[in-house]
Formats: sequence, C-alpha cells, structure tokens
Amino acid sequence: MQDRFDVVIVGAAVVGSAVAYFLAQDTGFRGSVLLLERDLSFRDCATTRSLASIRHQFSTAENVRISQHGTRFFREAAERLAVDGRGPDLAFREAGYLFLATAAGLGVLQANHAVQRSENVDVALQTPADLAARFPWLRVDDLAAGSLGLSGEGWIDAHALMNGLRHKARSLGVQVLQAEAVSLDCDHGRVQAVVLQDGRRIHCGAVVNAAGTGAARLARTAGIELPVQSRKRC
Repeated sequence: MQDRFDVVIVGAAVVGSAVAYFLAQDTGFRGSVLLLERDLSFRDCATTRSLASIRHQFSTAENVRISQHGTRFFREAAERLAVDGRGPDLAFREAGYLFLATAAGLGVLQANHAVQRSENVDVALQTPADLAARFPWLRVDDLAAGSLGLSGEGWIDAHALMNGLRHKARSLGVQVLQAEAVSLDCDHGRVQAVVLQDGRRIHCGAVVNAAGTGAARLARTAGIELPVQSRKRC
C-alpha cells in the first residue's frame, strides 16, 4: 500500500465511512483517500451500539434541513450505495417521534411546531384527546399537547448503513486499512502524517478525525483539545 494519500480518515464506522463515500462520489474531488480502522468487526463502536434514529422535530430550520437530507438519503440508500446491482437494506421504519408538553412547555412546543411546518415537516399537533385515542396506554391528564411526526422520522439499521457506505466507497477507489492511528505528526500547525501503532507513517494532505471515543486522544497529539468523552446512557 502506498504511504501517501490526499485524505486520511481515522475511523471507519458510520461517520468515517460517510466522509469517504461523499468524497469519493464527488466528481469535483480527484484525490486519494485512505480509511483507517483499528477493529473491522466494529464490535465496540458507537455505530454498532446506537439505536440509529432520525427526527425532523428540531427548533432551528438548519437542523431540520440537515435531518430531512438524511431521510432522503436513507430512502434512496439501496440505489445510491449499490455495488454490482446490490444495495444495503437499511430497514428504515418511519414510525415517528412523539414530543409531549405540559401547560408550562406548550409555548415552546407550538413555536417549534411553527418552525417545523415552515420547513414542510410532516408533523401534527395532538390534543390530549387525540393522544388518548391514538395511544390508549398513555396517561394524558397532565398534558397540554403532543407533537407527532407522521413520516420521515424513525429508525434504521446503523450497521447496514455503515457497511453500505464503506463498501460503496471502496468500489469508488477508497482504500481501507486495518490499523490503529496513535498520533498525528504536525509541522507549523498542519498535519503531515498519521503515525500507526506499528510505527508506519502515512503522509497526507488532510486528516479527518472520526475516531469516536478515541478522537480526543488522537487530537491531543496534534495539540488540540476536544470536549469529547465516553458516556453510557442508563
């Protein structure tokens, strides 16, 4: 394998694989890309352990639009990521999100709803009676309203998405190497190379740090402090 790439991406889970795919499919980008991953089983990465959900119910238009793009991509993933005529099945289940508000939070819910509707989000405000009829198991006596996503929101198979992105990126010329990046070699504030655990150096024009819970440690070798910490939700 060559020892110099235009872009080296550290971490081949869903973020790193997505970066590799979008670079490789961009006709305006003609550089070489290397995707580094220390564990290709992805047993302990956040992607594999994620519930992998998507929603459009945000309070800012920018977040709504980003999420809408994600939904469009998921719906088209089988075609976009097809290799030799076969694409991944993301098992996208558009079951929607439900946000609930008491009287104290009703104004915020209504304001967010107005933003979402201005961006054509398929969402509906529900009265307590509406909620009781749709969700008979739900206690509604202390609720003022609910906001229910009717389409575009739901859950996917994150592992299928990750593998689909990586396989498509490889078909477009991205190289994948199983190796652990231990440090970034910098000169005058610019990364010159990625140093691997076995001592090899991969020279590069740019590095994408998609190392997940290891991102902060790797960034620290370049003098950058990232506020990223491992957390486990109970």
